[in-house]
Amino acid sequence: MPREKSELELLMRRIRFGMAVLVECLVATTATAADEYTLQMIPPIGGGPTSDAWAINEAGYVTGSSQIGGGSLRPILFRDGVMTILQLPAGSSSAEGTALNSSNTVVGFEYNPPAQAYRWGQGSPVPLGFLQGGMMDSQAYGINDLGTIVGHARDANGNLQPVIFANGSVTAIGGAGVEEGGATAINSSNQIVGRVRQFGVTGNRAFLYDQGAMVTLGTLGGTESVATALNDATQIVGRATTSNGHSHAFLFEGSQMIDLGTLGGTYSEALGINAAGIAVGISTRANGDLRAFIRRNDTMIDLNTLVTLPPGWTSLSVARGINDVGQIVGQGRFNGFNRGFVLTPVPAPAGLALLVAAGGLQRRRRRVE
Repeated sequence: MPREKSELELLMRRIRFGMAVLVECLVATTATAADEYTLQMIPPIGGGPTSDAWAINEAGYVTGSSQIGGGSLRPILFRDGVMTILQLPAGSSSAEGTALNSSNTVVGFEYNPPAQAYRWGQGSPVPLGFLQGGMMDSQAYGINDLGTIVGHARDANGNLQPVIFANGSVTAIGGAGVEEGGATAINSSNQIVGRVRQFGVTGNRAFLYDQGAMVTLGTLGGTESVATALNDATQIVGRATTSNGHSHAFLFEGSQMIDLGTLGGTYSEALGINAAGIAVGISTRANGDLRAFIRRNDTMIDLNTLVTLPPGWTSLSVARGINDVGQIVGQGRFNGFNRGFVLTPVPAPAGLALLVAAGGLQRRRRRVE
């Protein structure tokens, strides 16, 4: 046998042996490292007991609140362990961020009576005002990249109304048939979702507001529904009551409301959805405990089963938002207190890339042979 052929066969045996070892290592790694996420806590400020995470944008910036030692809440912007404490409105002792866009413009509200919706961008917080002729009460819950903000404000009769905050004005979008309601989210096409209670109709109804027209979405056989979030494909999530009166998370797409079920209990609610249609939220288990969930591939999964909780953490109670990278934010229990969290997907094992590369090398050697 020619010397070149013998050396080539020896090299091929070594490559095949190396690949076999690599496969064994990779299998062992995936079998022992089942975590799909890493967990990062949003800390309270100055010894305060609690924090919360409401929303996350595509760059991984999070807004929510952190409680200071004296008990008041401060709105925050948080990313990769770095927290920016947003300025409180003048005269306010507590405020919370509820949503943000890709420019890191945060919206939310102050708690001091009267509650008022605010926007935090560059500089001081900007008050968003109240309904003209209405009572002094407003809160903001959604903002898109166009800067359009949605939420609710109280009318002259004392009822909350779904509103748009834009160009220095507050506009109710419910129409004459709406007694009360609120808007919860807005997408890049200015489609808005929320809930309304209509005159002559029992219970709230989830709605979609698009190009000046409002459509209610129905229920899961009961008398209540609330829409909490939507993506740019107009997939809408929220909660709705079933015929037995239980509230279940739903996904609405096209013209169909789909019951997403629960984690074994009687209650669930979807609170966020990303571009891939992956939803997150909260559900009870059979024993009544609250657990954060992710719903993907038509299956609702307890997020607590996908991550090893660091010391001090006992549970992830609610997931409120998910971005297109798959990062999830919400709140759980840490040393007996509520704490905000960020879950970040664990990258694929590095060995997988090496395995692919080795396979390519083997194919090239075979062509030479």
